[in-house]
Amino acid sequence: MTDAAIALTWPFLAGVAIGAFYFGLLWLTVNQLPTTRHPGLLLLLSMGVRLAVSIVGFYRVAGGRGDRLLACLAGFIGIRVLLVSRIRPRLVSQADSQAEHRPPGTPAATKGGESPASHA
Repeated sequence: MTDAAIALTWPFLAGVAIGAFYFGLLWLTVNQLPTTRHPGLLLLLSMGVRLAVSIVGFYRVAGGRGDRLLACLAGFIGIRVLLVSRIRPRLVSQADSQAEHRPPGTPAATKGGESPASHA
């Protein structure tokens, strides 16, 4: 490995850590929405914390250098791609199992939990 590649390993790993924090907190927030009394406030506070920590993290890691910023961003995006690829198959299988339990001829629920027939 070249010295430049070695020097960019730490910013890349820092981007992975920042991304894991950001998307992990997002996941926790979304899972808490059905049980909270104030979902809008929870979303707003979570977004503020996630953005503040991420922006400060990127700023500190970059140190005014574009190559370090790009390495950090690559780690952030890399962890997002990894997490989505691991979570999406579970979500699809859950949707399929819910469709199996629906009585024949029953339409799937649309946004807001209403059936398409209720809009007619």
